[in-house]
Amino acid sequence: MGRFEQLSEQQQEQIRIAFKQCDKDGNNFIDVSELREILKALGEEGTDAQAKELMKEIDSDQNGLISFDEFKEAMASWMSP
Repeated sequence: MGRFEQLSEQQQEQIRIAFKQCDKDGNNFIDVSELREILKALGEEGTDAQAKELMKEIDSDQNGLISFDEFKEAMASWMSP
C-alpha cells in the first residue's frame, strides 16, 4: 500500500481537488508553467529555476509532466507524519 492509500478519505479527496485546480488546461498533467503559477500562488517568486527544481523532485519518470500518480505520492509523502 502506498502512502496515498494510508491517508484518510478526506485527505485523499483534498489531493484530488488540488490536482484538478493545478491542472489549468485540463490535460491531466501539471507542466512547468502550471507549476510556476502554483509557486506564485503559494507566495514564492515562481521562477523557472524554482519550477524546474520542483518538477525534478516530483516528476519520477522525468517526462517533464507531473501525472496525478506522481502528484498524489509527493503530496502524501509531504502530508505523512
